[in-house]
Amino acid sequence: MIYLIGGSSHVGKTLLAQKLMERTGIPYLSLDHLKMGFIRTGMTQLTVEDDYEMRYWMWPFVAEMIKTAIENDQSMIIEGCYIPSEWKDSFTKAYLTHIRCLFLVMTESYIRDHVSDIKDYANVIEKRLDDQIDVERLIACSREFEEECKEHGIPCYVIDKLYCPEDILNAILTKSDPISESDLSLRRAAVLIPIVREKEGPALLMEVRSLSVWQPGEICFPGGHVEAGESSVETALRETNEELGIPVSYVKVLKEMEPERHITDMLVHPVLAEIDSYDIEKLSLQKEEVGGVFTLPLAWLASHEPAVYDLSDPQSEKLPLTLRQYLKNYKRRGTGGTTLYWEYGAYGIWGLTARLLARIREHDCLSGLKL
Repeated sequence: MIYLIGGSSHVGKTLLAQKLMERTGIPYLSLDHLKMGFIRTGMTQLTVEDDYEMRYWMWPFVAEMIKTAIENDQSMIIEGCYIPSEWKDSFTKAYLTHIRCLFLVMTESYIRDHVSDIKDYANVIEKRLDDQIDVERLIACSREFEEECKEHGIPCYVIDKLYCPEDILNAILTKSDPISESDLSLRRAAVLIPIVREKEGPALLMEVRSLSVWQPGEICFPGGHVEAGESSVETALRETNEELGIPVSYVKVLKEMEPERHITDMLVHPVLAEIDSYDIEKLSLQKEEVGGVFTLPLAWLASHEPAVYDLSDPQSEKLPLTLRQYLKNYKRRGTGGTTLYWEYGAYGIWGLTARLLARIREHDCLSGLKL
């Protein structure tokens, strides 16, 4: 798989490429380095100030490198602001099926409010020499890239109130398009992420779906559709009570997390909560939907990285048997893209549930909470 991370300057593309390399083991190429190679060898008369011209001068070389990697069945991560918005025009459909792309931009308000943070992130992976940030130019650059993404249909992640590398990383890995609370065209659902206390420490209460429902036997959190007049929290609490029999009075809501887009184009709102002083042995399961439950220790989650699998061939022998069995249920909808995947004992966890586990594991969503 080829991963392209493009977009505006100073959005943390190099940091994300580094994290993606650490997660997947796939090497990455910084187009800034390639640019300097061309300039220092005199192969071009363009300079470091000629960003726009350099983008289109350099891209044919990069495109042919990508084709070669695909033909040799190799994976590569490429990051930089020198990926043009028309990049798809360089490839036939056969090549495009092997390429994932996400562009990153920042809103004007984020740039103005976080100048020092932006400069700090710029030096996390590489020490930039004389890196003076021109705020107005950076705002204009982000606007230009965002407009180009809309024009050419490129997935674009907009950094607005908070820069969360782990959330962006998950968007790249899972081919998720950016989502927004204001996207009223999507149906809405909510899930509760229940934390329970065990002797060994806090754990997540996980559901096993019944064999008589869609996605039979898969691992999930309790949840369902948001009904008219309900909030996300109200939905998550109601569904948890219906599916597991846990009274609302035993649930302490800790945090509403940013929503995720499901494969069915549904906006799913996760609600992090603690189940207080409730004996999970006394759960009253709704047998039509719930086949069973188990607990996943947070300590285990923290110490185990997820695997990343390409789903272009859902019955590939490279995929775990449990995942292949899950994917048989998606023939009509199709899958594609990639997925994060954990195996915990006999349980295989993938898709949206795995993305939520990754956010719990890597994001700061549990910090400051007295668990």
